[in-house]
Amino acid sequence: MSTVKTALPSVEPLFIQIEKLIEARILNSEWKPGEALPSEFAFADYYDVSQGTARKAINLLAERNLLERRQGKGTFVKSLTIEREHSHFFHIINRSGEKIVPTTTQLSVKTQLSDIETEKYLKLQPTTEITVIERLRLTGNKPQLLELIKIESSRFPGLNRFLSEYTENELYPVYEQLHGVRILRAEEEIKAVAATKRQAKLLEVNPDTPLLEITRVARAFDDEPVELRKSWVHTKDNFYQSMLY
Repeated sequence: MSTVKTALPSVEPLFIQIEKLIEARILNSEWKPGEALPSEFAFADYYDVSQGTARKAINLLAERNLLERRQGKGTFVKSLTIEREHSHFFHIINRSGEKIVPTTTQLSVKTQLSDIETEKYLKLQPTTEITVIERLRLTGNKPQLLELIKIESSRFPGLNRFLSEYTENELYPVYEQLHGVRILRAEEEIKAVAATKRQAKLLEVNPDTPLLEITRVARAFDDEPVELRKSWVHTKDNFYQSMLY
């Protein structure tokens, strides 16, 4: 652990001060995704606090999904995997109550100037350059979801070229591995809409068929919005499953 200590703030409870200092060091990539952190004893000694205070700080980071504790092994910076993205962020199930495991057909990747909706959700300045990814997700050969994904191009340089050869379903691990952007949580808005002619053609339904429209904003470590994703789902054979804790 570095020997340079940072002065603690003086107003908030001590364990929250420690939490913020550790979080800042994680954001600065002192420990990378999947890497083990020092022990609670080491943090307590480093910041000259009790082990209980250090434990509370680390527990808060774990509760926020920045860290994960592994029994008998220690505490690690949480890293996204394809499996974890699907299990944690994908909520479409079939009539048997099983999560759909779709394949992905990438329809297009292009760069354009941001629209008002994207600027609102991602907190962008007007006419910011964005990357737009359109994908069709299928089970077997049957289309189930149409996705439109928008991200700020400058945050993900070179992503267009990478995606031209990318064949996996999930994107969050790509954001992390290529650009160090780790998605920790997402907010979703859901409403019913009528299929447009193009949506109907791609999803193989009739125009004006009811679809479930899911608008998701994915947020990174610092709670900054980094991806706007709109999905359209035909729910004749599928359901949206909401998990409440």
